[in-house]
Amino acid sequence: MTSFRPMWSPRPSQRAFWFVGWMVVNGIGAGLGATQARASSAAEAEAVRLDEEMRKFAQRNIWDAVDSSYARLRGLESKGVDLSAEQHELGAQAARELGRMREARARYRLAMSTAVVLAEQARLTSVLEDIDNRYGRVELAAASRVRRDAQLVMVPPPFAADARAAISHANAEIRMTGGFNGLLPVGEYTLGATSFIVADTGGVVRAEAIVAEPVAEAPQKEAAAQKPKPKPEPKPEREKRAKPPKEPAAVGLASGFYTAVGGGSATWLSRSSTAGIYVPAGTGASVRVAGGGMWSVGSVAIVAELAWDGLYGSGGAQTAVNMAGAAAGLAFGSSTVHGRVLGQFGGGWASFTGVEPESACQADTSFSPDTLPASAPACAQLDVWESAVVDGGVASPGVLLGGVLTPPALGRVGFGMDVGLRSVNGQMIPWTFLGVRYAFGGSNQ
Repeated sequence: MTSFRPMWSPRPSQRAFWFVGWMVVNGIGAGLGATQARASSAAEAEAVRLDEEMRKFAQRNIWDAVDSSYARLRGLESKGVDLSAEQHELGAQAARELGRMREARARYRLAMSTAVVLAEQARLTSVLEDIDNRYGRVELAAASRVRRDAQLVMVPPPFAADARAAISHANAEIRMTGGFNGLLPVGEYTLGATSFIVADTGGVVRAEAIVAEPVAEAPQKEAAAQKPKPKPEPKPEREKRAKPPKEPAAVGLASGFYTAVGGGSATWLSRSSTAGIYVPAGTGASVRVAGGGMWSVGSVAIVAELAWDGLYGSGGAQTAVNMAGAAAGLAFGSSTVHGRVLGQFGGGWASFTGVEPESACQADTSFSPDTLPASAPACAQLDVWESAVVDGGVASPGVLLGGVLTPPALGRVGFGMDVGLRSVNGQMIPWTFLGVRYAFGGSNQ
């Protein structure tokens, strides 16, 4: 009987060789895994150290050191280290303090995308919106021959510390590299003899520094230099004067909407010589809440406004008038300063305690005592008028003249001041208003 034998089988020496190879391969794999684990552990330890270091530097306001620690933390991301939203935000704050607003904005976005708490996401979103409202993108350039004299200046200078830092950082970049690509505060600027405007309406503002050439010196005659006689005293050099920088281009009124709130005074003028129910003369307070819109063409705009007005206090015991009304008119000026003239009409409810005796006695009304006719001489001497209560609806036409100041450094926030004259049941009331205004929508700044 023929036996079956495999065509090939490993010899004992070959089996030993394969076993040794298998052991080596598995040993190398285990070693690599251990090495990776040790590397990951070392990266995590370094991340903890850098985090503590960054926080200590931030408490001491050493922002360049905070920025350096943050950069090294970002380098550990390739080794499997995940940064927290708080670490990204601290890095953003460092960039903001150093004037690098474009980097700060990018880091705030990283912090927002990393945050897990909805309240933190909302807060960081608000920070990003504030930057977008107060800063605009620019690309600036200065050739090597004008780089030293090309100074970036904001007119007027900003108040906010981060805005000043951003302009200082831009100047440093221009001197070092001849250009700047980043974010600058909204407003008007000069770069050498070049003027430009940064807005928050999107897009990139591009400007190149131009420095005026100095006036050339008068050439000296070569013959005078060749004479063997003693050289005369040199003439004083003509002063090198650069052309003055161009004035920033005028900015017309912006279209958009606004809200305003504030208060002032309300003075009730005497009407004792006229028959009627009038409040005793005196000065009280006015409160005003308004909202409206502007539609501009150049430096002129049509204004429409809805408002609630409150007039309180006078020479009487108690006076309160609450009215809702509308106003319309014209505004004129620029996006920084403009004036306005509006006509008003309002209606509402009035409550008076105490009226002018002489006017009330001359009027044929139910407020005269029943025991005396309205024309009786003794009527005005009665105490009834000091405590008389009048309630009812009122109609109030009027006019106002005012102005609004919106500093570029404050973005959309401005300050308004108005003076006006309005009538309540025929009694004239000069009033004043001083308040805060916030613009939104359209092209308002």
